Amino acid sequence: MTRLTRIFTLAAALTLFVAAAPVAAQQTTPAIPDSMQARTLPRQHLSGPRFGFTAFTGDVAPLVLAVGKSPSLTQLGWQFQTQIVSTPS
Repeated sequence: MTRLTRIFTLAAALTLFVAAAPVAAQQTTPAIPDSMQARTLPRQHLSGPRFGFTAFTGDVAPLVLAVGKSPSLTQLGWQFQTQIVSTPS
């Protein structure tokens, strides 16, 4: 072997050794015990229409009447809601 071939062979071997060291040092992640696994909890879907009623009373009622409005109003809307149901452990 020529001197140049030896140098390239040595450089290649050294590169492989240095590159393989971090891979060999990596540890495998231990399995997570079943008691610590994340579990999927049941969900309740509570979305739907909502209806509301408001009555102005006290000092506010005369102010509302003074501008020609009714002292009561209704609201109608839709609410998006999901509840995560807790379960006993």
